[in-house]
Amino acid sequence: MASGALGHAYLFHGSSGIGKFLFALHLAYALEYGALEIKDEPLIDALFIAPDEKGTIGVDTVREV
Repeated sequence: MASGALGHAYLFHGSSGIGKFLFALHLAYALEYGALEIKDEPLIDALFIAPDEKGTIGVDTVREV
């Protein structure tokens, strides 16, 4: 983040309970409020996608994104 070398999207994958969602929230917060000047509008758009009741994220959901 400090070097400005961020990707346009991130996918967090791994075992349940290891902190993926918490890390994503902290990253989004740091990107939004870590800016040097306060803006009237949000700096970023964040979209959180969770698995369905089967534990999967379907192709149709990914296409909507």
